[in-house]
Amino acid sequence: MIKREEYKLRQLFDRLDGITKDIETLNHTYERLKEEMKNSKNAAELFEKNIYSHYILDEIDRKKEEKVNLLKDIDSLKKRLSRLHGEKKAVERFIMKLERERKREELIQEGRLADEVFSRRFSDSSYNG
Repeated sequence: MIKREEYKLRQLFDRLDGITKDIETLNHTYERLKEEMKNSKNAAELFEKNIYSHYILDEIDRKKEEKVNLLKDIDSLKKRLSRLHGEKKAVERFIMKLERERKREELIQEGRLADEVFSRRFSDSSYNG
């Protein structure tokens, strides 16, 4: 379960990198388009570039919103992973405690067995000579 969540987290970070690069590319394109609009003398070309610039700004906003939602998903997945790791540690500690108790019980049983063997040997008539 933890491995699957870690895999999901890696996928989310990969998507985040992709979105960040998309935003950078769109910002660069928008800046270049603004520069072209300053230098443009043709009204039709200016109009076309203006429409395209609005499309780019809308796309930047959409990507930023997607990035915010992705960051929320990453944060919640990190919290879930942290909780799972904590639960895993608690289970490991519990298992170790059970193992120690089992070992102690085995040692106690072995001690009782040794006591029984010892007492049988000395109560046996062949040893009493």
